[in-house]
Amino acid sequence: MGEFTIYLDVVFIINFVMDYLILWATAKFTGFTSNMKQLLLASLIGALYSLAIFLPLLHYAFTFLMKLLVSMVMVYVAFYPLRWKKYLQILGYFYLVACTAGGAMLGSIYFINNNKSVITALNGVIIGTINIKYTFLIAAMGATVLVGLFGAKVLRKNFLNSIMQIPIIIRIGAKRFTVKALVDTGNSLKDPISGTPVIVTELNVLGEVFPPDVRQRWEEDTELDINILTEKLADTPLANRIRVIPFSSVGNKKGMLMGIRPDEIILVYHKTPIKISKVIVGVYNNTLSSEGQYKALLHPELLQNALFA
Repeated sequence: MGEFTIYLDVVFIINFVMDYLILWATAKFTGFTSNMKQLLLASLIGALYSLAIFLPLLHYAFTFLMKLLVSMVMVYVAFYPLRWKKYLQILGYFYLVACTAGGAMLGSIYFINNNKSVITALNGVIIGTINIKYTFLIAAMGATVLVGLFGAKVLRKNFLNSIMQIPIIIRIGAKRFTVKALVDTGNSLKDPISGTPVIVTELNVLGEVFPPDVRQRWEEDTELDINILTEKLADTPLANRIRVIPFSSVGNKKGMLMGIRPDEIILVYHKTPIKISKVIVGVYNNTLSSEGQYKALLHPELLQNALFA
């Protein structure tokens, strides 16, 4: 058999970079927060472990259980502090991203490489390579970056679209309003001050919270100026809840939407109530569905964050 030279520093650097990219992509894909120091420390742990296979005294540590343990430690360090439920969720997505990167590398080896002497060794995190062309590493890195940049968008467009409509409960003071909401992947409205996601709902859903004279005036004039509305509500209990949300749409590039800060909304997902307090409800004085199938548009970020909470 031919001889080859192993450079431990190269193995370390490759695994360190790949571990960092996978952890970074996991954070981007799921929306979980982390910081660079934690990601770097977790990547260091993975890179050091990748050297174990080349050290005779530590060769016994390269078992399935040790691989699992090291990867669990990496995720914990990268995203600390974590609740148990959230930890298991992010661990699963970490393995998903790692498998995507590994699959990209193996796929490129299969289609491009003609050298039968290529040897690959799997550590607990990503592929550690011996005599592997940099082309294959670039493929793995590229796949990981793509998952990080576009994975969440794909999730929203496909997974969330499969859910489509879910009931929500809007609570404002002692009043509760139940409405069916459409998960709208095109809804990117946020409060310009706080960055809080905005749910859009029809006026007739929340009509009871407005003083009768204000509601009647608004219903009669669908183009009622937003400044007039805020003035009329200035001396009501709703005054400290009012927000003005700028938006753009076809034929209306500088529209303004009246927003209300509720006490909370409750998403009823698979019969399980999920409470969300950081949200603004935009009031739309028209119908959202011509067939009346739904009366609210749910910001996809709210559902995603609720599921991963």
